[in-house]
Amino acid sequence: MTLIRPFAAHLPVPAYAADVVSPPLGRLTTREWLELSEENPHSFLHVIRTEIDTEEGGSDPYLHRTTGRVRLRQMIDTGVLRSTNRPAYYVYRICEGETAAVGLVAEVAVAGYGDGRILRHENTREATE
Repeated sequence: MTLIRPFAAHLPVPAYAADVVSPPLGRLTTREWLELSEENPHSFLHVIRTEIDTEEGGSDPYLHRTTGRVRLRQMIDTGVLRSTNRPAYYVYRICEGETAAVGLVAEVAVAGYGDGRILRHENTREATE
């Protein structure tokens, strides 16, 4: 079994790219999520933090999964995101002050987590943030 492989992503079209991206979630309070999402209907926060858009808050995890799927489909259907139609690996770099982090985005075999070949990011450093 292949552990990682490229995938065809849905990426923001250039005109919406600045609207779609969001700051690292660990640095935002719930209030800040709400403010950012209210100001920006194209923010990816509407896909990954769907509780900001539902009356129920955190009460129904299934509702949030389905709402996230609906929001993602809306972003694709309205042209905010478009498919690359070609599998690829995606490498990114985040710089903050003197610190830089590089990451790889790929399709990953779920079995790799179960058999220990892949570590969740929380388990890659002794002192997690």
